[in-house]
Amino acid sequence: HVERQEKVRPEFRGSLRTSPVTGLQERHFPYWRRLTMYAFSSAVTCVMLVLVVLVMFTLLNLQGYITDPDSPFIVPALADMAKPDEIFDPNGPLFLVPVVGYVVVVVLLNMGYRHVAEWLTNLENHRTESKYRDALILKRVIFEMCDCYAVLLYVAFYKLDVIRLREEVLALFTADEIRRVALESLVPFILKWWNTRGERAEVLSELKKDEDAGKESAWIVEPAQDAAKDFNEELD
Repeated sequence: HVERQEKVRPEFRGSLRTSPVTGLQERHFPYWRRLTMYAFSSAVTCVMLVLVVLVMFTLLNLQGYITDPDSPFIVPALADMAKPDEIFDPNGPLFLVPVVGYVVVVVLLNMGYRHVAEWLTNLENHRTESKYRDALILKRVIFEMCDCYAVLLYVAFYKLDVIRLREEVLALFTADEIRRVALESLVPFILKWWNTRGERAEVLSELKKDEDAGKESAWIVEPAQDAAKDFNEELD
């Protein structure tokens, strides 16, 4: 088997036993215990997906996608904000704010789940690196697929509204492009400017110290030179 040919991960934990294949001592982790960890990982992931769904329906209400008063997903106080002449009026200047908010929340949730997924996969205690990577990738794909495309799936298959789907895709891509420009261009530029500013201040501080040290040396050396000059004149 490929798994037996791979090196055991240094992080792999287990009790020592005699291998039934090689007859050598090896670390063993019972499969039933890994199944328990799989169940725990699934439970944690489901809890975070519930959080994703709550955020999604919050933003759907703010965007005016949920208007039916009998809908189980409507939150009247939020849905009212998307009505004409309200703050998030689809034809108003702030109609993109909920979309941008959704993109920001998606990014934050994905960043948070990335660490959670690594922690859960470590708990599952996989023997080889390939098994570890497969389990980690599977968790992230499932979570990020639901996180990123839940709104589009709702509009496409529940609302069956092609026009709103087109608008949502356009708005999401626009907001995501703004996020990318901000993270990949503006933030590095600001950080570089800030670091350069700090380095310039350090250089100026060092130059001032050298200048002060030079003045202090001159203050000590000049009187000594004057005294030596007076002494030579007396000898003459």
